Formats: sequence, C-alpha cells, structure tokens
Amino acid sequence: MRNREILLGLIILATIGLATQWSNMRFTHSEANLLPDNHPVNQEYRQFLEKFGEEGNLIILGIKNSDLLTYEDFNAWNSLADSIEKYDEVELVLSTSNLPVLKKSDDASKFIIEQLSKAPLTSKEELSAYKTKLFGELPFYRNLIFSEKDSVLRTAIYIKKDIVNSSIRKEFVLEKFNPLIEDYKENHGLSELRVSGMPYIRTLNSQNIVDEISMFLLAALLITSAIFFFFFRSWRATFISIVTVIIGVMWLSVF
Repeated sequence: MRNREILLGLIILATIGLATQWSNMRFTHSEANLLPDNHPVNQEYRQFLEKFGEEGNLIILGIKNSDLLTYEDFNAWNSLADSIEKYDEVELVLSTSNLPVLKKSDDASKFIIEQLSKAPLTSKEELSAYKTKLFGELPFYRNLIFSEKDSVLRTAIYIKKDIVNSSIRKEFVLEKFNPLIEDYKENHGLSELRVSGMPYIRTLNSQNIVDEISMFLLAALLITSAIFFFFFRSWRATFISIVTVIIGVMWLSVF
C-alpha cells in the first residue's frame, strides 16, 4: 500500500488526539430515556415534571425499634436526623425528632400544629410515653415513620429536586451522607441500619460502575486476546488485531 507510513502516522496522531478527550467523558446523572421524545408517555412525564418538579428525591433510613430501647439511643437517632437536615442539599427531613401533630387550641376554637417532642428525652418513662403516643394515637404516620407492626422506625430525607440529576447528588451521598451514616453505625454498634431511596441507589450503582469499569475492560481485553490467539495461532497477528480493536474502541468512545 502506498503512503502507508503517512496513513499510519495520521491514524496514530488522530488516536492520540482523541485519547486526550477521554478526560472530558462524564457519566450522566439522569435516567436513560428509552422512549422517543414525541412519545405520549414521555410528553405526559414532562408535563408532570413541569407541574410538580423532579420526582425520586426521597432517601429513607430505617432502624429496628428494638435498637432504640434507651432514651440515649433514641436521642442519638434524632440527632442523626437533625444533622442531616443541616446540609444545604437537603430540603426536608421528617423524623421522630420533628413530627408535627395537630392539636386543638386552649379555647377549642381552632387547630394548631405542634411538635410531638420539643426537647431531647431525659428518662425511660418519657421514651415509653413517646412511643405509646406515636404508635397508638398517630396512625397517620403508620408506614411512613413507623412500620405496620411497630417494629421499624424510619427517617424520611427529601433532597432538593434541582440536584437529583446532577453531580451534586453524588457528592452529597458519597462524601457527606454515607460517612455520617457509617459514623453513627460505628459509634452505636449497629449493623442493621438500612438506607434506601432512588437517589441513594442510583448513586451507589453509578459508583460501582465507575469502580469496576477498568477491571471489566481489562478482563474483556484478555478474553478477546485469547480468542484472537486461538483463531490466528500467531502472537503477531493477535497483537495487530488487539491494537486495531483498541483504536476502534477509542474512536467510538469519543464519537
């Protein structure tokens, strides 16, 4: 082939130039859209977002009621919720530390909203009275703050909707939220504290992909090399084929 040195040189230069753009590659923080933009379901969903804003901004913490048998542990659980609420990325936290309850005014002329607990508990009797009122007199919070059989207490964390599909959500979960939860579990010897919610799950899944992608690429390269070698029975042919595949992958990943 004429001018093959020039062609190879151009390919190498183009490959190097494209490789320099890898640092600009980013993972998307939004969910994949599997339907066309003009699909009726997509249009209805966009109308929903325009009216109500981004959904999927709830993170739930769950702990066994049996792990909060002392008022010190209960106060620590409430303090955890209060600490989370102080973050700028958090819009609202609903927990046993700030549950609003509806009461009649002294003259019974109107309803007023008060917190179920206005201060940290100071005795086992106060804790027992609090749980009795929560489980027995406030069915509104059933399956929201406590489970059907009163065996689990929950904290609902609503992060700001404008960061749900941004890198700020990832930074919040990995750099602020997770360390705080791990410190709480370690300080109180807990292993059954559960965390769930779309922002949390999406963040961990995307981080797992980032952490494992290099291992996956290396494994794919080794398997492909073995297939080429068994097919060609030549190290030289295998090397040339692998280089060609790598160049193709680099070009396609940029475009």
